[in-house]
Amino acid sequence: MDRPEAQDLDDLAAFAASCVGDRAVVVAAPRRLRGGVASEVYGLTCVLDGRAHRVVARRYVDDLPFRPGPPTVEGEAAVLAQLAERDVPAPRLLGADPTGDVAGLPTLVMTRLPGRLVLRPDDASAWTVRLAETLVGVHGLDVAAHPYEPWLDVSALEVPAFAGRPDLWRVALELLSTPPPPEAVGFVHGDYQQFNVLWHRGAISGVLDWTGSWHGPLDVDVAHARLNLACLYGVERAEQFRRAYEAKAGRATSPWRDVAELVGYVPRFAHTLRRQIARRMDLDTTGMTERVERLLALALDRA
Repeated sequence: MDRPEAQDLDDLAAFAASCVGDRAVVVAAPRRLRGGVASEVYGLTCVLDGRAHRVVARRYVDDLPFRPGPPTVEGEAAVLAQLAERDVPAPRLLGADPTGDVAGLPTLVMTRLPGRLVLRPDDASAWTVRLAETLVGVHGLDVAAHPYEPWLDVSALEVPAFAGRPDLWRVALELLSTPPPPEAVGFVHGDYQQFNVLWHRGAISGVLDWTGSWHGPLDVDVAHARLNLACLYGVERAEQFRRAYEAKAGRATSPWRDVAELVGYVPRFAHTLRRQIARRMDLDTTGMTERVERLLALALDRA
């Protein structure tokens, strides 16, 4: 991907400053932050009346491998505005340019939360449980959002050529040929996983990336997080996440949703994961498909 032109970043910086205040100025060039596949994210420091404000500008470009589905900038801005009035560690919206007429590209400007990604926790068990319990809190939010739209047409899927256990995939696709059973619905984050959670002093300090937030089946979030955990860490981490979520939520999660998410796996996920990891940890790609298939088998056993 080509680096943004200087004028483009000047427009971005000027827009970010205007979101902080009429007299705000940016004191250094926007700095590209690591990770991310659906947007470019820049950190900036603006000064207004002698006070420094650390902000994040998130913008969408045409040549990224994944495009945010609806809702995009407008939807995320609406969700963030509502989250400001809720008890959830989310960035506060400072401004939005949905068309990109001012900032150069469609852009959101938000407060920058304290913390960092933690991908190699000292206590993996406590880390996993806290991730799950925080998701239960997100699902309890009363936030208006677009209705859920599946990202994958499962009816068009076939047993993939890379399958190590083709019979398992056939059973999975047969299950998905039937409608999902009755399930819990509500506010869905849309991309809940370890890359969108910040930690500070051992606690979760921020949940990021509300672009794909929906109103729909809650267990879409659970299944998506479990797929990520299985790919990066292993099946037991994904199972621990499910058990912790169920204990906190007081209900069983949907194996149908698990299966619907897991069949969307393809080995090239490794490329995306490496970008998100950004050298923060090692990634075992050799056993990734096997890990996903083991989790798929467990989900089918619960169905």
